[in-house]
Amino acid sequence: MKKPILKISENFSEMMSDINNGLFFTVVFTKKDRSIRTMNCRTRVVSYLRGGEKRYDDKDYNLKTVWDRKKKEYRSFPLHEIIELRAMGKIYTQ
Repeated sequence: MKKPILKISENFSEMMSDINNGLFFTVVFTKKDRSIRTMNCRTRVVSYLRGGEKRYDDKDYNLKTVWDRKKKEYRSFPLHEIIELRAMGKIYTQ
């Protein structure tokens, strides 16, 4: 069965709903240094928190903070720099 390919701009709220459920997803995005990064990650991971608060709000910088499965650390990626995102059997592209 072929996975549906959806435009990020037209399906942004659906995409955010798919990644906020705590299941793993894969995102390809452009980093600040303009290099391309692929990350397998998930949201809602709290077991590695050490206390304290972040010094910034993700919404102020259009970021999404996730748990990186490979590096085993929290990472953030810019939502406006997503090239491709695969979640819940769907593929979101620019």
